[in-house]
Amino acid sequence: MENEILNTEEAVNAEAEKAVQEDKDDFEKVMAAILLIVYNMEHTKVTAKNIKNAKLEIHNQLGEYLLRSQRRFEGLLQSVSTNTHDRLQKLFQERFEAFDSYYDRWHVNKNDWYDNLSYSVARLEKQIIDALTANINYTATEDEPSVDTKPVQKTVEKGSATHERTSKAIVQDECHYVLASTLLLAMKANGYTHFRFKAVLDDRTSDICRGMNGRVFPISAWSVGPTVPPLHRHCRSIVLMCDKNGVVPTRR
Repeated sequence: MENEILNTEEAVNAEAEKAVQEDKDDFEKVMAAILLIVYNMEHTKVTAKNIKNAKLEIHNQLGEYLLRSQRRFEGLLQSVSTNTHDRLQKLFQERFEAFDSYYDRWHVNKNDWYDNLSYSVARLEKQIIDALTANINYTATEDEPSVDTKPVQKTVEKGSATHERTSKAIVQDECHYVLASTLLLAMKANGYTHFRFKAVLDDRTSDICRGMNGRVFPISAWSVGPTVPPLHRHCRSIVLMCDKNGVVPTRR
């Protein structure tokens, strides 16, 4: 049964990777469009209207991307919830009672993944707008550039890399949360009273997960973060249903 749970996790990771790549491709196109806006200002006369229009275009580009990204990841998480439910239902149909599929957003410090993704995009927009504003040459002559684009380009590149890492981590963590939540429903529906923490042990294993590996908890101690993965960003650990001695049931 342990291998089957691990296979379910791998399927979840594969779904997440596909959605993250689609989002990255979309995001890179948006960043290219924003850089084009900046480059076009380089030899455009500096006026309050031109600056306002450029900032509005940047805002619109990122706002439209955020909406697409939210829809993309919402669809992913609903799919992960349904597919994980179906996998567990099929896997344990001989010993499991039916249970309903359920997905509720994970809240960390009162924020859910929607909030965190929105914050990441808003932070990036502010960084780009601030860099653009700081590098406008209001006294440029016809032979001088109106905008020093190099610092703005560096800001876009650095901010983009940060957002890509952030959005990937947000989605991976939320998918792990969905997997854990679905497993909890299955455990409760079928009378399991304990679960065992299982970490991936290699040179990338965090100290906290290494220390938790193999520990057995009563289901009353179930809490995402303290006892159930993800315990941290990029957490690869999982939990397995077991008896009070930590023995995982075998598949019939």
